[in-house]
Amino acid sequence: MSYKFEAGKDEIIETVIEKIKQKMTGEQAVFCAEFVRQFFGTVALDDLLEWDTDDLYGAAVNFWSLIYRRAPDETKIRIYNPDFERHGWQTTHTVVEILCKDMPF
Repeated sequence: MSYKFEAGKDEIIETVIEKIKQKMTGEQAVFCAEFVRQFFGTVALDDLLEWDTDDLYGAAVNFWSLIYRRAPDETKIRIYNPDFERHGWQTTHTVVEILCKDMPF
């Protein structure tokens, strides 16, 4: 049973990675693909199944664009309401993205 769970999850993640390979090139595509594996790696299959792979791709790539280039100790915060035409993905929720050095609150 656990094998089927991982197989379904891996298939979804690989579909998102294929979209990355179609739209990105070079080292950025390689790094982003690895990021997606880690980003969605701990998400439950049931949660992944609630989203369209285009939206999973858009969410991951938008966050990747925030974290790809960062100066040491730089903190980045982005708050937005994803719109498909503007961000490449959509949700009914407001998204808060935070990138900071690992530290206690």
